[in-house]
This record gives sequence, C-alpha cells and structure tokens, in this order.
Amino acid sequence: MQENSPLQSAPHPPEGGASDCISSSAEKIIITLTNSPFRGLGGRFSTAYLPPVSYFAALLNAENVWLEACENYVKQSYRNRCRIATANGVETLSIPVESNSGRKNPIRDVRISSHGNWQQTHWRAISSAYMNSPFFEYYQDDFRPFYENKWTFLWDYNLELLTLILQLLNENPKIILTEKYKEPTEDNIDFRDKIHPKKETISHIKPYYQVFENKFGFLPDLSIIDLLFNMGNEAVMML
Repeated sequence: MQENSPLQSAPHPPEGGASDCISSSAEKIIITLTNSPFRGLGGRFSTAYLPPVSYFAALLNAENVWLEACENYVKQSYRNRCRIATANGVETLSIPVESNSGRKNPIRDVRISSHGNWQQTHWRAISSAYMNSPFFEYYQDDFRPFYENKWTFLWDYNLELLTLILQLLNENPKIILTEKYKEPTEDNIDFRDKIHPKKETISHIKPYYQVFENKFGFLPDLSIIDLLFNMGNEAVMML
C-alpha cells in the first residue's frame, strides 16, 4: 500500500432465487496487465454487492473462477455491503435482508427486505459521492435501474450487477456457478472469506485519482464503482 501519494490528475471521459445450484459458462479471458499473485490459480468467490477492487483484481487474474452458489449467507460481509468514498470519508452501504430466525440461510434463498427505502438511500449516497468524478455521468444510466427496479433475491441482484460491471470493464471471464459446496484445493484459492470488510485487503493496487484524495489521501480497496467512476475505461489497467 502506498501512503501519502501525490494527488493525481483526473482522467478525461470518452466522447459520446432458488437454492438449486446450476452451472453457466462464457468465454474465458485472463488479464495480463499486472504481475498478479493470483494468475495461474483457480479461485472460489462469494457473491458480493458492488465488490471491492481487490475482488476484481483476483477474479480477472484467476485461471478459473467459481462463484459460490451453495454456501450459507454470512452476515457483515461484502455479500450485502460495499464501501464508497464520500465527503465525510468512507461510508458503508448495506442491503437489508430478511431475517431467517437464526437458521442457516442458503445464499440463493436470501431475500432483500422490503422495509425502508434502501435503494433511494444508496443511490442518493452514490450520486452525492461521485457526481463530481470524471465518469459518473457517463455510467450513471447503467447503474440507475438497480436502484429503481425491485428485486427479490440478493443473489440475483448481485449477479446482475456483476455482469454489468464486467461488461463495463470490457471483460468476459469464464465464471462457473458451483453445484455443491467444496473446500479449496492446492491450485484453488478460497476468496470466499479472504475478501472481507474486516480483514486486510488481499491486493494492493497502484493509487489512482480519487475525488476526495486531497482531503483524505488515497483510500484503498473501495467498491469497484470508485475505480470506474474515477478512471473510466482505464479502470481495468489498474487491476
């Protein structure tokens, strides 16, 4: 991690469910932009809400990617929360989920709570935080529907967001949904709990321009939207 990094110039924007576990496939691509410690290894990832930068640094550099569809929901994790940079510092945004009365809850069965207007709250916070970033205006129409339309399951919501973000990064990695819960093997890194808001980040990327850097210095490993809204199409080069 680099501290007290010099303030960088802002880049310019371009012109212009069910608990059954299934599998899906797409074209595989391995990013070769950095000397990632994860390249050549497989990885198991949990679902996550607007995941941190380290999540994508690991995912895009992994040889094979399994998205865990058969675990139980874990509270106080990135599965339903993200971290953004605001004028008051780092803010955590959490999606409320329905209680399961203390019983284990399969991740694909976790329902988003209808209590409160969390979507309006989150979108207001995101808009306020990034309205002055170089690329927020360019991307806002892509993200806005996720804060206007209603969603039932956290898994579905996160998966649609993940799909969008990969499209915006112009990457199409092969992601396989697990069919049963497995422990990792020697050639398979378990990121399901390694990437956690209460644990040290697993990856340190080069500091990039941030709107509030002159106030707080560089804030590492925030949500991927922090990188996207600040760096635009150059975001993938930081991963």
